[in-house]
Amino acid sequence: CRRLGVGRDPSVAVESSVVLVASGSGFCFNSHTHNTQATPRLCDQVPTPTEWTLDYSIGTLAAWRAALAADDLNLTACHPDLLHGSFALGKHPAAALYLAPPSPARSTLGLSLAILHEGFAANASDSGDC
Repeated sequence: CRRLGVGRDPSVAVESSVVLVASGSGFCFNSHTHNTQATPRLCDQVPTPTEWTLDYSIGTLAAWRAALAADDLNLTACHPDLLHGSFALGKHPAAALYLAPPSPARSTLGLSLAILHEGFAANASDSGDC
């Protein structure tokens, strides 16, 4: 078993050699607080689970294989091959990747994603400053 990050309730989707992982209780690397503090620098932060923060990580199957084979897998907003970040406040994400049909703006099929999740509770607080 390999730890990928600090989240919980992961949802994985695979389509056309692209892998998407969405999870709850993630860590918001790019918050106002984290972006303006003197230390640690953005990419040097040690993530801790934060209730309500929803995270995503997406990349090619080859990028995931390389990341999982590395001795020090560290999913951050600074990963060189996997896009990682926070996208909303909520819980229990369900991820999907799908091929979108051509449109007037795009003449070929395009890969799209959708993530459904439980909404941010009205009485909750954003403890992660996300």
